[in-house]
Amino acid sequence: MKAKSLQLTEQRSTIVAAMEAIYNVAATEDRNLSTEELTSWEARNTEVEDLDQQIKVAKTMEREAALLAGGGTRSGISKAEDRNLEDFSFLKLIRNKANGNSNDGLEAEMIQEGEREARGMGKNITGFAIPNLILNHRSILNHSTRTTLTAGTAATAGNLIQDGKLSFVEALRAQLQVVNMGATLMTDLQGEMPFVIQDGVTIANWAAENGTSQESNPTTTIKNLTAKRLTATVPYSKRLLYQSSVDVEAMVRRELIFAEAQTLDLAAINGTGSSNQPTGILNTSGIGSVSAGTNGGVPTKALIDELETIVSVANANVGTLGYLTNPKVRGKLKNTVVDAGSGRFVWDSTSPMELNGYNAQVTTNMPSNLTKGTGTNLSSIIYGNFSDLVIGQFGSGLDLIIDPYTSAKDNIVNVVMNSEYDVLVKRPESFAAMVDVITA
Repeated sequence: MKAKSLQLTEQRSTIVAAMEAIYNVAATEDRNLSTEELTSWEARNTEVEDLDQQIKVAKTMEREAALLAGGGTRSGISKAEDRNLEDFSFLKLIRNKANGNSNDGLEAEMIQEGEREARGMGKNITGFAIPNLILNHRSILNHSTRTTLTAGTAATAGNLIQDGKLSFVEALRAQLQVVNMGATLMTDLQGEMPFVIQDGVTIANWAAENGTSQESNPTTTIKNLTAKRLTATVPYSKRLLYQSSVDVEAMVRRELIFAEAQTLDLAAINGTGSSNQPTGILNTSGIGSVSAGTNGGVPTKALIDELETIVSVANANVGTLGYLTNPKVRGKLKNTVVDAGSGRFVWDSTSPMELNGYNAQVTTNMPSNLTKGTGTNLSSIIYGNFSDLVIGQFGSGLDLIIDPYTSAKDNIVNVVMNSEYDVLVKRPESFAAMVDVITA
């Protein structure tokens, strides 16, 4: 007998297919959904949202039932989830594959969990399926020029092999900030994920007692999250893989997970929308724009206020509002006075995580090499409702391909990571940007 969670998942897939069919009819005819189609689509969308909650409950209860029964095999969630996920070893998994050995214990159970996760979403896995519960595990993710990692060379991880308790100091990375700013993260997606965006509103009108009411139909547009392949290759020397150091294990985890996470953060901010990239905020058509000058200009309190004004005038000043910029802009604003007499600065040092009263974060993923007119090395700053930035993750967490053959003559094992994501700005009016800031 199928587990309840699996039955619900299959039911959800059927409804999503019906939603796609409704959308595809309108898309083929190059038109918006009719009122009847929109009503039908929204009703099914409500069913999907309800099923998502039911699936979550069913999986939880199946887990608890398995525990009460003495740890028998579960459906939907592996019993390995109850174990300490910190014990899951990417290093062991890679080493076993490189040596032609089978995985066992927690690694084997989590691979099976990843395969179940992928099958439930109709996704084919080429290598090892790493499930989302591993990638999202707090202890693994709570850390903020590609090179081969080699045990014998200090500059390429050799210093990680130690006799004592020397701690590994990881490479400096850009801060991953869009999720911290409140971006909406949707996981376990399958197929194309359509969003029906209402871009017009119903308007009431005054009329005589027996006069005719004027029709005012709201208008809608459809935007889609579509799976885009995100991939990275990390080469490891076999000697490094033989190490049992806790620090080496931590390094391998971070390299595998953050290599893709950092690229995703950059795409959400400044993805071009071409060359298989998602379209980031800065390249989304229709966001608000503030100009600092013909060839760029220094930021001022008035220009910062104008960013907020643009979003407010569009009635989009709701949700998780905040500023995102780079360290150069923050440094400039911390030395830019509000006015001639107050002695206050635009970015107040006493509130380092706020700008103009709103949450403010910095990351080097925000461009600082832009040009305008004769201006060069210009920086950018974004203000807006970051909950209207949607990041969609498709299928299981990670497809990990371990290749011990291509670089075998160099004693190198290549680890190829594949996952699928997309980025969508639901309402361009929710954001405004200045991309010509002089910081020097």
